[in-house]
Amino acid sequence: MSGETATLIANKLAELALPANCEIISVSPSGASAWVQTVRIECLLEDGTIKNYFRKASTRFQYSLFYLTSGEDGRRMMEGSFESESAFHTFSPNHVPKPIAFGNYDDDPATCFYLCESHDMMDEVPDPANFVPIIVGIHKASMGKSPNGQYGFHSSWEAWFTQAMRQMFEIEEKAHGKDEHLEELKKSLYDKVIPPDLWPGNTMTDMDTGEVILFDSCAFWGHSEADLGTWRAARYKMGRPFFAEYYKSMNLSEPKEGWDARNA
Repeated sequence: MSGETATLIANKLAELALPANCEIISVSPSGASAWVQTVRIECLLEDGTIKNYFRKASTRFQYSLFYLTSGEDGRRMMEGSFESESAFHTFSPNHVPKPIAFGNYDDDPATCFYLCESHDMMDEVPDPANFVPIIVGIHKASMGKSPNGQYGFHSSWEAWFTQAMRQMFEIEEKAHGKDEHLEELKKSLYDKVIPPDLWPGNTMTDMDTGEVILFDSCAFWGHSEADLGTWRAARYKMGRPFFAEYYKSMNLSEPKEGWDARNA
């Protein structure tokens, strides 16, 4: 990243979201993403302490073989990150980086950003005994706390779920073309449950504290079992030990005999 680009990023965020009177020490790439540009911003605060922030931003973001449009789509993506992570942080403040802000740059409205606190993390699958109790704690703490008792996010479960599924089908069709068999399955698929985004790539260990950190969770209000489907995927190296740890503290929902099929 050039010095000019780093200064541009820092100056824009200093005006919009960073603490007042902070000094930008450095801006450097952070992680890798096929969707957005990601950087770490090191700041000297007014009280003399050093604070790190993570910023992701997009003027256009890529999925598979095509690009989604920028502007409003990009803003909705960053707003979704902010709303989702804010809700998640409420129930697990020690394990979710604190969201700071989201928005557009005034002099470049097509560029949308999300800003949160940054952690130095190790990219490794966490121990189930360390990871799963955090998820159990979030599930228990958030039970009954959904606004208006609704599933989804800022809408009814039906509206949210249908919108999410339709968008995923649109992305799939644009990337790979129309599939006749999938077209037949769409109606029944609208009645199933999809998981959020808790997988090892979004779950790492803080290098300074040893605490498990959860980020980019795509959280929504739903049944606790919706978190478990992702854990089954063989590529994520989670599976049975994580389920066993989870059900030490959470009982199987009824009908219990349907649990395995619901989370396949």
